[in-house]
Amino acid sequence: MQTKGKFIVVDGPDGAGKETQVRGVVERIRGLGLAVETIRFPQYEEKSAGAVIRYLREKAYGSAGEVGAKQAALLYAVDRFDGSFKIRRWLADGKIVVSDRYIPSNMAHQGGKILDPAERREFFRWLEDVEYGIFNCPRADLNVILHVPAEVGQRRANRRDGGSDVHQSDISHLSAAAAVYLELPSVYSDIVLVRGVEADGRELTPDEIHERVWNLVAPVLDLAKSPAAP
Repeated sequence: MQTKGKFIVVDGPDGAGKETQVRGVVERIRGLGLAVETIRFPQYEEKSAGAVIRYLREKAYGSAGEVGAKQAALLYAVDRFDGSFKIRRWLADGKIVVSDRYIPSNMAHQGGKILDPAERREFFRWLEDVEYGIFNCPRADLNVILHVPAEVGQRRANRRDGGSDVHQSDISHLSAAAAVYLELPSVYSDIVLVRGVEADGRELTPDEIHERVWNLVAPVLDLAKSPAAP
């Protein structure tokens, strides 16, 4: 009988190193001889991300603060609905799926627009109903939040692509999102935190972060029951 796959999410603020860690995790999984697929949200190459591009990159709807939390969240949720069909197919085939961003991104970036903690928790519940309920997006087996302070993330993102979107250019938005990312593990047991900056300000190397991420991913993959690499 075909074994259902595992779904791993690497999420976190802009500039936290998600792409690097997704690449490292995928390479390590492949090295074990396991089938793995990757997906990245938003899916800029797909039509489903058209409204996200208009909001995020073209700034067609105004600043991040001018677009309401639920309005923006729905744009991302529609794109995730589109991607969910691939994810469920891969999981049904017994593959491991690693996603660069997922629903925690929506919770953090849009939830950061809501100052009242009780209202923000209500927004989380509403978003769960939209993404997991209405759009039937699969739940991840593990959500790893890579966290860096907003100033560090913005500096890295600006160096990478010039702060070209409506979120990256707004340090107040990034700071609010980073704070909500720190909040999420206290709300959801399947969300865990990996800090990329030590208390003394030292930024961890990608290899140091990878080992911390892998120590979280490996138990979820249940490697003892997985086939050995050829």
